[in-house]
Amino acid sequence: MKILAGIIIFAVLVTIVVVIAALIFRDRYRSDVKAALKLPAPVHPEILTEESIASLPGPVQSYIRYTGALGKPLVRNMKITFTGQIR
Repeated sequence: MKILAGIIIFAVLVTIVVVIAALIFRDRYRSDVKAALKLPAPVHPEILTEESIASLPGPVQSYIRYTGALGKPLVRNMKITFTGQIR
């Protein structure tokens, strides 16, 4: 009986630690995002060139060319929202 109680207490403590860590991570992430979005945009943004993608794998280079991103300013940040469910 004591072993079962110990296992239950351990499981509860691990769960609490995991939840607290997740909340801290989420709050720190949100804080970092807010700080990054407050940074001023560069006066002369860096342009994406053939030279800047030369070290990337071939398929990545091909995709960047396909999208028409060459010659345009580098993306500094973005927000992506995913929705869905697990069946």
